[in-house]
Order: sequence, then structure tokens, then C-alpha cells
Amino acid sequence: MTRDVRFHPLATAEVVEAQLWYEDRVDGLGGRFLDAVRAATDRAARWPDAGTPTRRADSDDPIERKVALAGFPYVVVYR
Repeated sequence: MTRDVRFHPLATAEVVEAQLWYEDRVDGLGGRFLDAVRAATDRAARWPDAGTPTRRADSDDPIERKVALAGFPYVVVYR
């Protein structure tokens, strides 16, 4: 089962800023960055328990996880 993906407004702004930055350096790199973001969010939506826990509740259950972007120094943090 794939879950719905919603970005926090600040995360959306960061993705857009990074995409523009990469595209300004190398033609097409911004698009590859967006593809990596989509792949990471698709992975998190499809297998939500597969990401590395980054924050836990008092009960020690994970409440936030992260997945790395392939080829870029970014992670997608999700709940």
C-alpha cells in the first residue's frame, strides 16, 4: 500500500531552492535532483517502516524516519 505524500511548505521551498541551485551549476542536474527526491519519497510512501528512525516517542516507537537521496547530500525526513 502506498501512502499519500504531503510536503511541509518549508520542505517544498528547500527542494525548489536546491533544484534551482543544481540546475544553475549543470544543465539537467536540477531535474536529476527532483527525480532523486521523487524516488526517495516514493520509497518512503511504499515502505514507511524501512527508513532510518531519527526521532522516537517516549514509548521508543519511531515517529520520524529518513531516507537518503541517491547521488545528492540530502535526506527526506518523514512521519
